Amino acid sequence: MERKIKEILFGNRSSRAGALPLVHTAPAYFIQKILQSKEIEPRACDVFLGEKLAYFFVGRPAYKSVGHDISHWEMPSCVIADFPTIAAKRIYPFDSGAFEKGLVPKYATMIDREDYALEPKADVVERYIGTFFGSTRAYYMGEAVDKKSFLQQHGILPTEASLYALVSLLNGERVGKELDERRSSIEIQFDHSIQLDSGAIKAVILPEIYLTDKNFIREIEALGAQVITYPRFPLNTDHFYFAMYERCSAFYENNGYFDV
Repeated sequence: MERKIKEILFGNRSSRAGALPLVHTAPAYFIQKILQSKEIEPRACDVFLGEKLAYFFVGRPAYKSVGHDISHWEMPSCVIADFPTIAAKRIYPFDSGAFEKGLVPKYATMIDREDYALEPKADVVERYIGTFFGSTRAYYMGEAVDKKSFLQQHGILPTEASLYALVSLLNGERVGKELDERRSSIEIQFDHSIQLDSGAIKAVILPEIYLTDKNFIREIEALGAQVITYPRFPLNTDHFYFAMYERCSAFYENNGYFDV
């Protein structure tokens, strides 16, 4: 019988890494509204038509919107939160939007998307990161396990195409310029509102200008979250995402999220 990812993750040759928080990325205006309402509500989805979903990526501020010469409330920002994923609607090892929009190589998209799906179990993300990357730091840096070693270690058969395709994708095979770290960012979807109670939000990354609103900053800190900011330079949004990645990495390093 052809094995899928779930059989590999819960087999006797799998590994388990530490846990990373979930990251919800959006323009600063929407992050402001989320923080003030203490809730992330699902929105109409253009991939899973007819569904309202709230999207997160494990550990990475990977969601991107394009733009140049943008205002501060359009600048990318994110909430770093920690809550159970067992109630997730779906979990994929990549950005499902990129998969559906043809940004992922054909060798992967010719296989049914659901063959890559992860089951929403308590430690499935930790098992996936441990098995396909080895550690949380390697996952964050996009450093997947070597393809040849993975295939040999797990005895992957030629008929198990989804496993061949996934490890090839993680290793960047035949990936075009349009596809970035989203090819290896774990996506988690929820079909219900996420309540961000006190302690659930670990950190918030915002443009530096928000520090001038002392009341807003106090509201964030009252939730138990660390406020992290980045400066605005006259650059396009790609550079802002670099700043967010750098600050996320420092937060994980300083708070023990990266495996030793």
